[in-house]
Amino acid sequence: ISGGPVSNGNTEVFLKKILDFIGNTKDARTTFICLAKKEVQGCHHCNWCVKNQRKSKYCAISDDMKGTYPEVALADGILLASPVHAGRLSGLMANALESDACFQIWTSP
Repeated sequence: ISGGPVSNGNTEVFLKKILDFIGNTKDARTTFICLAKKEVQGCHHCNWCVKNQRKSKYCAISDDMKGTYPEVALADGILLASPVHAGRLSGLMANALESDACFQIWTSP
């Protein structure tokens, strides 16, 4: 998952090179997910995912993260790439990680 806000920026280029390497040298399928130009809200801590989550709907927030959930749910591993902004990961990536908190309680793919 590329958490850089710039399409085709350094973060994307770096992550794509790693995914290409993995895809060419390992028996693995890789999928590139780009968050640039997407609406990604942080977790609202409403606990909807704890009480109502199902395979077809992971989170109550209807933003662009909902399109990434099926891939994340099936993944054996996830690579996260983020530029460093003010000494920490990008706000876009921070919001994505908060949104993926729904997988901490989810148990069935």
